[in-house]
Amino acid sequence: MQSSVGSKGSVESLVKFVKRGFLFVRKFADLADLERQLAEWLHEVNHERPCDATGRIPEQMRQEELCWLQKRSARWTAETYPLRETRTISVMATVPYQGTPYSAPPRRVGATATLLVRAHQIEMHLDGAAPWTHERRDHTGAVQRLPEHRREMLTVVHGQRKINYFKRQCLLELGPPAHDFLEQLVHLHAGNGWYPEVEKLFGLLQGWGEDALRGALERCNAARTWNVQAVSRTIRRAA
Repeated sequence: MQSSVGSKGSVESLVKFVKRGFLFVRKFADLADLERQLAEWLHEVNHERPCDATGRIPEQMRQEELCWLQKRSARWTAETYPLRETRTISVMATVPYQGTPYSAPPRRVGATATLLVRAHQIEMHLDGAAPWTHERRDHTGAVQRLPEHRREMLTVVHGQRKINYFKRQCLLELGPPAHDFLEQLVHLHAGNGWYPEVEKLFGLLQGWGEDALRGALERCNAARTWNVQAVSRTIRRAA
């Protein structure tokens, strides 16, 4: 509580400083004039006028502080500093963060994972399991599933029909290109004939990755070639 009160007092002091030193002693013609005068005032109080509390110019003190900080190695940068979060692994073996579900070990559904969230990556930890890392992609709504988690899910899901539908679900998670391609594929292979094709596409997904397969599906949709052989050739040509 003392820390909170102290922080509030520091903020209020700064607000009073701006009001009494800038806003109450000047007149402004419009917003542009206020912004111009504010820039001049900030330069004055930081680079020219000694601080009442220290008797020194703030910018000179800042430069001295920078010299001291350069002698100490910083543990984190702005991009690598981790924010710690906790999430429960859902029944779909995913962990949500900022509008995007990320895959987790499917055998640990219901467990609580610790997330170390950085600017471009999310590192996840779980008791008794090796940590895993996702590239951070906020607000996509699409599942970001690691290949190793897909493989492990196949050992958890029982029954060939469920396995087939899980593989198809992994393909659908690639987004509109996969939706369009699979829709045509199912029409071309009526009944259960699409299972072997999905199996082959799933193999390409595991072998080449999401971005490569998504790009190949887009090109095959554009060319109206809805077969796995064309997808395979397209991926290899682009590699």
